[in-house]
Amino acid sequence: TVPDVHNFVANDFITHNTECMCIMILWYSYTQANKGTNNQYTILIITPYESQVDLIFDRLHQLIDNSPLLKEMITRDIYHRIELSNGTIIKGLTASSKTGTGAASTRGEHADILILDEIDYMTSADVTNIYNIRNEAPERIKIIVSSTPSGKHEEFYKWCVGASYKYFPSQSDIDNFKFTNFK
Repeated sequence: TVPDVHNFVANDFITHNTECMCIMILWYSYTQANKGTNNQYTILIITPYESQVDLIFDRLHQLIDNSPLLKEMITRDIYHRIELSNGTIIKGLTASSKTGTGAASTRGEHADILILDEIDYMTSADVTNIYNIRNEAPERIKIIVSSTPSGKHEEFYKWCVGASYKYFPSQSDIDNFKFTNFK
């Protein structure tokens, strides 16, 4: 992190977790990189708080409004749900961490990509129930997480400090925008 503001400027863009996630969401929605066998492609965004879902969808709308290609692909846009003509559905939910319901709103959901933002503010029960969505096809369904650390030392902390794979990019990976050299 960068002291005080916790973000930095890269190529004239202010960069932080949510910005990066929004760009990834739009890239996956357009490319459908790990699409399953059905004709629908679902990106499920889950945050602990409604205000964070609002923030993500506000930024997604700003980015879409600046892209004629993406803008013309929208077939439906209702509260925390954007549908595109290529079959992509971008849907936002909350884990309801304050209520202690263990992310009950996510039960029965399906996804090709799970985006968990501010995961360190979710309970272990929330994360477990959300993670169960991936059990449908763990080899295909991707999970992308980020958070501002809260100091709780729960799931997010364990994932970060106990990762079994670490990435050290080779010069070839850097030159070719690939991620092949995990150790």
